[in-house]
Amino acid sequence: AKMLTFSIAYSTNATAFDATNQFLAVEVRNPADDTVLGNLFITDPTTTPPLTLAMTPMTASLLPYAGQTVRITVDVQAHLNCLFTVVDDFRVTF
Repeated sequence: AKMLTFSIAYSTNATAFDATNQFLAVEVRNPADDTVLGNLFITDPTTTPPLTLAMTPMTASLLPYAGQTVRITVDVQAHLNCLFTVVDDFRVTF
C-alpha cells in the first residue's frame, strides 16, 4: 500500500487540545503488541490545531510501513469536555 485517504471532521467545546486528556488521532499500530508506530493525523497541541474542523479529506503515505502488517486505528481521548468526531471513507491505494 502506498497511500491512505480518509475524511475527518471534529468539534470541541474545550479552549485547547491537551495531549493527555483530549485529542484525536489516526494512528498506525503494530497489531502484535498495539504499539503506536506513527500518527497519520493528530490534534497535536504544540501546533495549536483549530477547535473545529469541517469534513476534510486527508492523505497520508504508508510507504514507511512497506512490507509490514499494520493496523490503522482512530483514537479519540475526550476526558475533558466534549469532542465530537466523524471519520469516514478510508481508502488504501496500492
